[in-house]
Amino acid sequence: MDTEQELRLAADDHARGLQQAIGARVVVLSVFAGEGRHFFVGSAGLPPRLQGQWEIPEMEMLCQHLETSGGQLIVDDVRTESDFASHPLLAELDVHAYAGWHVPDRDGRPIGILAATADRPRVWSSADLTTLMERAHACGPALAAALASGVVRSDRAG
Repeated sequence: MDTEQELRLAADDHARGLQQAIGARVVVLSVFAGEGRHFFVGSAGLPPRLQGQWEIPEMEMLCQHLETSGGQLIVDDVRTESDFASHPLLAELDVHAYAGWHVPDRDGRPIGILAATADRPRVWSSADLTTLMERAHACGPALAAALASGVVRSDRAG
């Protein structure tokens, strides 16, 4: 990926593909940019006010959990999870279920997140989670290239 536009087009394609494959309402793809920052490089289904935003501060809590755990976060019903039940962006987006998986680099280190949401409580099936995992792994090379080329930088203005 040589430019931000190329990265966004590829990331949006990944997001749309996952959205269609598992019937998610919203899908976002983000990359860890250092210094605790997370940049949203692709999406499908976001409301117009959030489309194309590089940073969405309200999403930091979910991103930081995945960055520090290096794994996944699966919530079938956000109303039953105290950390998420009152989250303002989840309420605004009518998120009732969340499934996020880390995007690994070639060495398996987490460099980003691919996440899907549903507008009702949802028990994510093993097929849904397998698809999410496979697509998260498929995003790794593009995100790693964007980081290596400087398309994504921690000094970027929000």
